[in-house]
Amino acid sequence: MLEEVGAVVVVLRLFRVVKIIDEFSAGAEERMDAVSEKVEALERENGGLQKEKNGLREECEGLREERNTLRLERRAWTKDKRDLQQEVNVLHRDRDSVRQELDGMTKEMAGMRDELNGLKKERDALDWELTTTRRFQGLGR
Repeated sequence: MLEEVGAVVVVLRLFRVVKIIDEFSAGAEERMDAVSEKVEALERENGGLQKEKNGLREECEGLREERNTLRLERRAWTKDKRDLQQEVNVLHRDRDSVRQELDGMTKEMAGMRDELNGLKKERDALDWELTTTRRFQGLGR
């Protein structure tokens, strides 16, 4: 009789362990789904930003070409040294502005890369956790 009671206690404890492992597995799977969705959303957003950036570059190039054409026409109309010096100053400011913009875009992209790498590491950790949990479930059966 005492052995039977002990066996029942062992079975109940094993059932409790299986139940805890099952809850752990469900939680890990939910977190993995959320992380995967976030990664996919970030990848879509990154793709959209890349397209937008390329479109802006093309538009900027077109505007630069138009600006250069107008500047050439203006230079042909006037040989005034002050006008030419002002033009040089504008070009320097434009160059500095473009450099600052590029620096900002580079920093933003680096931040996005770091965030994406962090998410990938988090996904890998969750994959490992999920695999481990599934192994434990397999052992419990």
